[in-house]
This record gives sequence, C-alpha cells and structure tokens, in this order.
Amino acid sequence: MKWTHALNYRLLGWLVLSAGAVVRVLVYLQDRSLFLDEANLAWNIAYKDWQELFAVLDHHQYAPPLFLLGEKAAWQVFGATEYALRLLPLLAGIASLWLLYRIGRYFLENRWLAWFPVWMVAFGAEYIRYSSEVKQYSTDLFICLLLIFLALRSKPAHFSRGDFARWSVLGATAIWFSMPAVFGLAGVGLYFFSLHVTPTKKADLLRLSATIACWLASFGLYYYLLLLPDLQTDYLQGYHQAYFLDLWPADWQEARGTLELLNSLLRSATGFTLAAEIAGGAFLAGGMIVLWKERRRAGLLLLVPVACCLLASALRQYSLIERLTLFFIPLLIVVVAIGFDGLLRGDRRWRWPVVLTAIALLASLRTGYRYAWEPLHVEEIKPALRQLAAMRTADQRLLVYGGAVPAYRFYTETHRDSLKYRSGPALEMAWGAGPDGSLLRAQGLAPGDEFWILYTRQLSAYERNIREEQVGLVRTFSEQKRHFTYPGSNLYLFRLRSLQEQ
Repeated sequence: MKWTHALNYRLLGWLVLSAGAVVRVLVYLQDRSLFLDEANLAWNIAYKDWQELFAVLDHHQYAPPLFLLGEKAAWQVFGATEYALRLLPLLAGIASLWLLYRIGRYFLENRWLAWFPVWMVAFGAEYIRYSSEVKQYSTDLFICLLLIFLALRSKPAHFSRGDFARWSVLGATAIWFSMPAVFGLAGVGLYFFSLHVTPTKKADLLRLSATIACWLASFGLYYYLLLLPDLQTDYLQGYHQAYFLDLWPADWQEARGTLELLNSLLRSATGFTLAAEIAGGAFLAGGMIVLWKERRRAGLLLLVPVACCLLASALRQYSLIERLTLFFIPLLIVVVAIGFDGLLRGDRRWRWPVVLTAIALLASLRTGYRYAWEPLHVEEIKPALRQLAAMRTADQRLLVYGGAVPAYRFYTETHRDSLKYRSGPALEMAWGAGPDGSLLRAQGLAPGDEFWILYTRQLSAYERNIREEQVGLVRTFSEQKRHFTYPGSNLYLFRLRSLQEQ
C-alpha cells in the first residue's frame, strides 16, 4: 500500500500549496491602498518610457528593469489600477510555492515532509504581503527557486552545447529580472562545476566557463549602470547601515549588532519565539550535516546563495533588511526540513515525537491563513480620500503630510478612478515639515477658517510620534473638530482660532 501513502502525502502537499495560493488571491482582491514606496515605484512605471526603466529610478526607488517592463506592460494592458500593478507579484508568489514544493521533494527522502517548507512560506505574513505588493521581492524568490529547480532537472552527465545556449541566456536575463539572481547563479555555477570538473570533460568545462563568463558580463553591466549609482548615495548607505554585517567588529557593540542580524535571519526562517529559534536552529544545523554527508553537490544550490548574500552584506554591497532576504529564507527552511528528514532515518521510536513536536511548533507560528477572512492592511489612504471628497467644502484647505504625498498624488492624479479621490487643491508639505501657524497664515487662512490635515505612514512609532507632536502644536492655535482614523492613516479637521480664543 505504499502507493496510497505516497498519494496521501502528495495530496497533503497540494492542499497546502492550494490554500497558500487561495490566500494570496484573496489578499490581492482586498485591493488595499498603495503605500509610499509602492506609489513612488508606480510613478516611475506610469511616467517613464520603456527605455528609461533601464536607468536609475526617481524618488529613491530601485527595481530590476525586466520586472519594471512586466509591470508597465500590465499597466498598459489592464489600466491604471492596483490590480494591474500587483498582478506580476501575485503570479510569482503562487508559482514560488509550486517550485518550493518540487525542490523539497527532490531533497527529502521522506517526501511527505515536502509540505513543511511550503506551509512556512504559504502562510508567512511577509510572503503573503509581498505577493500582492508593487515591489520585486516576490519575483526575487521566484527567480531564485526557478534557477535551483532547473539546475536540479538538468542532466548531470554532460554540459552540452544546448545547455551552454540555454543557461547563458537564462542566467544573463535573470539578473535583469531579479538582482539577487546573481546569488542563485553562484550556487548553480558551483553545482555545475562540481559535476563537470573532471579530466575527461574538458569540452564541458570550457562551455560551462563560457556560460559563467556570460553571467559575469551581464552582472557587470547591470552593476555599472544601475547598482553602483544607487550604492554610492548617502541615502541608501545611511538607511541600510544597521543591516550590513561586520565580519571583523571593532568592539562589542558591532559584534552584538552582527549577532542580532544573523539571529534575525534565523527567526525569519523558524519563528519569533525562543523555542522556535532553538528547535529550528538545531534542525538547520542537522540539515547542513546531512547535506555535507549525502548531497554535498546539490547542497551548494541551497547554501551558496545564502553565503554569497552574507558576504555581499559584509562588503556593504547588500542589505540584510528583512524584505531583501526573503529570496533565500525558504532555502534555509528546506534545510530545516532536511534536518527533520535526517533524524527520521532509523528505527528509534523517540525520533518521531521529537520531529513532529518541532514541526508543530514551527508551523503553528505561521498564521497568515487568517488573511483569508481578515484584511491585510499597510497604509489605507483611499478611505481618507473618499471621506475628504464627501465632506470637504470649497473654502476648506487641505494639508498633506510629506509621507502621504506620493500616495496622494497617485490616487488624485494617476489612478484610473482619480476623480472619486479628488476633493480640490492641496498643500503638499515637505518631508518632516509640520503645519505651524506661519504656514497656515501664508496660505491666507484667517481666524474661523477650517482646514484638513492628512497623514499616512502611521504604522511605525517614529511616524506616530511625529504626527502627535505636529497635531499637538496645531491644537495650541486651532480647535480640533473631527478626527478619522484608518489603518496607517489619520485625517483631521481643524478650525483656526482667533488670538482671543488662543
């Protein structure tokens, strides 16, 4: 009856995969508002020509050119909507689940365990979010998994002329679709070298070397045209300073920062509890030992991308902020599953309870399935704009906080339904600037006049503190008449007091 067990285990994997896909589609259909970075990237997609997408972007945005071309194509075919912009990340997110399942089945002797990595990604909140967000992180994961999947399916005995042509084009193109693809290609290249470096395969070795030269040439051009100008900006270096590794820390403070950063990667792969860190870390180490003993060559595909990413971070060339590591975290999860698989080999009865307990612990922390019935919010500016359109009168001024300006412009100028989000002219404040009395007087407001203030980016304590300070100042010379609160957004209506009232 082994075939029935195999059928049941395969059915379990497909059920988890399908459930993850359904959750992603439901979150996509929630049609949440674009937040600041999405709106800034949407501006580049909407207003730049096709060839301009192969240059440095405006508004401190970065995205690979071929990803942007796919976004612009969807924009022009399906219209200026969130659905069009988020279609490519959605498809990549769903396809990634299937690729992860197939990769897991390749590495695991107990193939029923293949559902575990899929579950961890299918119901990981960050993966669900980025599968419906106008950013490239979902496609980064897809490209990395696709390269590994295709490498595993290649014929190990011979690197033919066809392999040379296919992999040269695929690798060189992948880099322009996903910058982290270069880390995945490092694993693929070493994997192929481990298969073909023999005295009898000189022709194969020459073709493989030429293939890797094509990849390096493509990445060199990409680095020179797009990455280097961004990496040299003080803005990016300052923003990501805390997310670079210090391999040779000068003091305890730097050493502690490096340890915390590495621990954050473990927590992303296993879970944000001490028990999950301990259990996941132990099985991650066990999985590496299994790979070293039994599948050293194939293990390069899983571990080399992670190692290269860490090295690039130490060289201040790649940030380890959470969203930029999502492409390799699933590889660590597969290694954890390999650790489960290795422990289950044998007849000692205690192994099963240990593995099942660890699986239950880690899987229980992935609760993203709740977004099937619970909205996933980031910054909801659309309800605030509809409220303004319904309540604002012609004599009332509107002040838009600097962090809200990109999304405000997108919905009032660019969106297909912009007319329903418009309520009249607005004063767009500079980033960090507040609505003080001099600013209001400069706008011609007199005592008794009413004005609105719109805030977004209210999910962080830092931004909330800025809003509270600014609103507190406004209350010293104005009367607050209304306050509307939305996820990540706030809308206020004030009346300017006279000097006697103050």
